[in-house]
Amino acid sequence: MTSSPTTWRELRDWDRMEEDEIRRFEAMRERKTASQIAWDKFSKNPIPYILAPCVGYCIFAGLNALQTGHAYMAIKYLEYRIWTQGTAIASLFIGGVYYQRKERRDLFKLQPYGPYRKQYGKSHIGYTSDKRYGFNW
Repeated sequence: MTSSPTTWRELRDWDRMEEDEIRRFEAMRERKTASQIAWDKFSKNPIPYILAPCVGYCIFAGLNALQTGHAYMAIKYLEYRIWTQGTAIASLFIGGVYYQRKERRDLFKLQPYGPYRKQYGKSHIGYTSDKRYGFNW
């Protein structure tokens, strides 16, 4: 059993050691498995992950139709591929814009003071207004 620190230097070293141990423990708790990471990404924007197999199916079905001599079906499958791939790419951009705006909206709601609140400088106890200057989303 170690004795308690007697000097400021020992106290500082002991405090640093304890803080490092706490940080390592927090880092251990924050680790996620690959399936948790995949589920988090899928739950944020599932559209591209659903449409990716559809794009693959359209490509291979279009190639099969082309090899068997069905030119019209091959063109249709390749057209479907373009639509599904474009929809997946559009959902990525729309999701990015949505989450950026959501992050800003949540950040502004957490600020008790500041230029984005109507009652600048007043006490924020019991303050429930969401009115902000310049941002109406």
